Amino acid sequence: MKTMSFGQMPSFDEFEEAFDRECRGQLYEIRAGQLAPEWFPEGDYTARELYALIKKMKDDFGDEEDDDSPALVASSIMETLGFEWV
Repeated sequence: MKTMSFGQMPSFDEFEEAFDRECRGQLYEIRAGQLAPEWFPEGDYTARELYALIKKMKDDFGDEEDDDSPALVASSIMETLGFEWV
């Protein structure tokens, strides 16, 4: 697990490496009910698409850490890939 300041994005290369390690050639699945659908639509995401989505949430909502913040949801996704925002 790599620890970073809340909202800090790894380089895309580092993200893609973690994505490939965790997803093992598959797409990252976001299904209904897992996350806030208004911010993270249900679907299957490539590393590039997921990185862009997380970056947009971080850019749009900054470092908000409220329970319903999209940045906190993005943090949860990052954790599944081995990145911890603290």
